[in-house]
Amino acid sequence: PNPVSMADARKERDRLRKLLKQHIDPVQHIREQVAREANALDSSLQSVAETWFTKQSWSDGHLAEWKRTMQRHVFDQRVERRPLGQWPIGEIKIRHIMEVLQRMEDAGLVESLHRCRQKLSHIFNRAIVLELRTDNPVLPLTKEFKPRRRNVPGLIALPWQLVGQFQHDIDKSNASDLTKLAMQFMLLTVQRHGEMRKARWEEIDWQRSIWTIPAQRMKGNPNAR
Repeated sequence: PNPVSMADARKERDRLRKLLKQHIDPVQHIREQVAREANALDSSLQSVAETWFTKQSWSDGHLAEWKRTMQRHVFDQRVERRPLGQWPIGEIKIRHIMEVLQRMEDAGLVESLHRCRQKLSHIFNRAIVLELRTDNPVLPLTKEFKPRRRNVPGLIALPWQLVGQFQHDIDKSNASDLTKLAMQFMLLTVQRHGEMRKARWEEIDWQRSIWTIPAQRMKGNPNAR
């Protein structure tokens, strides 16, 4: 058992005496307090977020990535001396969310800020469905931070007439042999570097010369064939 100082013991004695004077059973009061704390833990922001995550039809990799992002930038962020993820979702105020998102803006993470804000809005909608609160404190924050960059040009495709020269430049470059082979492999299979890097030998049918990529590793559509 943890030792208790005489001073702390006297404080606890005085607190319980006050309860008795108010005709409150101290034992029952402690049980109810413990129950409230347990219920608050079950209805914490992070707990509600977990119930929302389970309803998303994302790939395992995408789900894990977003859990890490929310953990780092939202749930682990301390607000009024405790992590926001541990707050009962019904007690979170707009100012708490603004404080966390403002830290992301100050760090230059504008795109991540807006993505996290969107996820938080969905999570608070989930809390409304579960009758843990009646409002969504994220909704008024749509225009409170720097806007996302718009019209960002995508990567320009290499004209097919230059592919031969590109291959020649790769062969003559100082890159490692493994990197050169990887680039050649990507050109021949027309796949992204993620699929190439995560490829497994068992996915290759050597007799038929076919590489079958599992659907859950393909980008965007978890139901891809």
